[in-house]
Amino acid sequence: MPPTPLHHVAAAFSLTLVACAGRIPPSERPHLAVVASVEVAAGGDPSSHVRDCDLVDELLDELEDEAERYFQIRRAPDHRGAPGRVLVLRFAQVEGAWGGAISGSKSITVTGDLLEGDSVVGSFTAREETSAFTVSARGTTCSLLEEAVEEIAEDVAEWLRAPSHGARLGDL
Repeated sequence: MPPTPLHHVAAAFSLTLVACAGRIPPSERPHLAVVASVEVAAGGDPSSHVRDCDLVDELLDELEDEAERYFQIRRAPDHRGAPGRVLVLRFAQVEGAWGGAISGSKSITVTGDLLEGDSVVGSFTAREETSAFTVSARGTTCSLLEEAVEEIAEDVAEWLRAPSHGARLGDL
């Protein structure tokens, strides 16, 4: 294999510096509150999976991990009165029979509104589905749903950087 020309190495190094320089220091990141009580949407009945698999905490923890690169995150008990932008999340749907991967695919749909004062500045619907054919047969129902939540958190963190109305994230 021939040696890499020096100008290619210099260009790659330069891109790395630009990427690192583009990171916002933690103290300069915008504030974002995330409402700590994630609702279950009206008409949906995912409460058993949400409760039994502790999906609320999983979603909030994963979202904080993903979004803290761009924002100063704090959990708020409610959206009313919180300064700055506030993210309100809802589990719209959680599907999947108990029995892990052998009982078929699992899916989660989460909706969210990004509020600033009394205005909705962005909204999304995110869906992730695990397929019984693409996961380990050893996966439990909760571990499969947690994987879906992790993917949703990544998508939402990216969306938060440039929020829009009616965004469709993940497997939508």
